[in-house]
Amino acid sequence: MSEGSGYQGKDRQSRGKSPSGKPGQHFRHSPSRAKAKDNAQNAGGGNQPVHHTAHQSGQLPHFHPADKAGNIKKDGSHYSYPK
Repeated sequence: MSEGSGYQGKDRQSRGKSPSGKPGQHFRHSPSRAKAKDNAQNAGGGNQPVHHTAHQSGQLPHFHPADKAGNIKKDGSHYSYPK
C-alpha cells in the first residue's frame, strides 16, 4: 500500500484511534486478579494471558490477551485489577 492510503495494518485497523490520533487502548477493570486473568484468557481464545505490573505510578497491574505463541494480541486490550 502506498503512503497516505489510510491503511494502518491489521492490528491497528480494529483498534480505532484515540483523540490524540494514536491507536486506541481498551481498559476493562475487574474486581480481582483472578477475574482479570480469566477475562484476558477468554479474550485470547483460551491462551495463557500476559501479565504486566503497573508501568508507572498511578497505574494498575493488568493482563493482556495473548496468541498461541504467548505474544500479546495487539488489540489494545488491558484487563486491570486492584493493587
